[in-house]
Formats: sequence, C-alpha cells, structure tokens
Amino acid sequence: MSPVTPPPARRPLPRIALAVLALGLVLIVLAVWVSSRQARPNPLDVLGATALADYRHNLPKDYGNGLVLESVDLRGGRLLMVIRSTRRTLASAAGDPAAFERIRQAELALMQPMCRNPRVRPLLDQGVVIVRRYVDPADRLFFEITLSADDCRRTETPPPTE
Repeated sequence: MSPVTPPPARRPLPRIALAVLALGLVLIVLAVWVSSRQARPNPLDVLGATALADYRHNLPKDYGNGLVLESVDLRGGRLLMVIRSTRRTLASAAGDPAAFERIRQAELALMQPMCRNPRVRPLLDQGVVIVRRYVDPADRLFFEITLSADDCRRTETPPPTE
C-alpha cells in the first residue's frame, strides 16, 4: 500500500488579488447604486407629452369667428392654450364688456368636455390646470379661463337634494 500524501497546504491569496476582488465588489455596488438613482420618467411628463401631441396636431387651428388656437404648452402645473383673435383688438373689446363676459362664460362651458377627455383627465387629476388664454393680434390679454379637477368634480357631482 502506498502512503497517502496530504494535499498541499492552501496558500493565502496574494494581497493584490484581494485588492482586485475588493475593487470589483465596490464597482458592482456603485453600478447598482447609480442605476437605481437614474431618473425615471415622471408619469405626469408622459401624460403631458401625449396630451400636447394631441393638441399640437394641425396647429394653428382655426376655431372660426376670427379665433385661432396658436400654441399649446405644458408649463409646470399648467397646460397653456393660447387662442388669438385675428379680428378684434383689446381696444375694440373695451367698448362692449358685457359681450366679452358672455363669450368668456360660453368658452368656460366649452371647456367642460375636457373633463371627460381620456388624455386630459389624468393631467387634471394630477393637479394640472388647463388655461385658455385669449389674446388680441398684438398679444394683449382679453381674458384667461381655467379648468381644474375641482371644476370637473363640481360639474360631475349632482348637488345634494333636500
């Protein structure tokens, strides 16, 4: 029978190998941390981009009666729609304020369907306010009207009955 030879003794890893392993581990941890910190798309930005694409399609858009939807932008918490009058100026409107108040009220009523728009309602529910800004040919403000999620809820919920 031949004598059994013991396995050779394990030698510790050289210091350089330990340093390389430690550096590799640090790099892996750093890569995981960096990838977890990368900006993820904000759902509001995604929804806003979709709504903007819908509204910007075929701009400028003629609304008739000398009104043109010129631009639509998402600025912070506001979806701003600029509607220009191509015929009336602010000076000419000053002569008939009651007529402009009727127009403003009618436009506010026309905004209500946005509450049911599947591309706009999620924006409203996230706190975005829709602003329709009416300006004259020289960019002077006639009026602005706004629509918020609260406005939508008020018109969707019937008043309590007694």
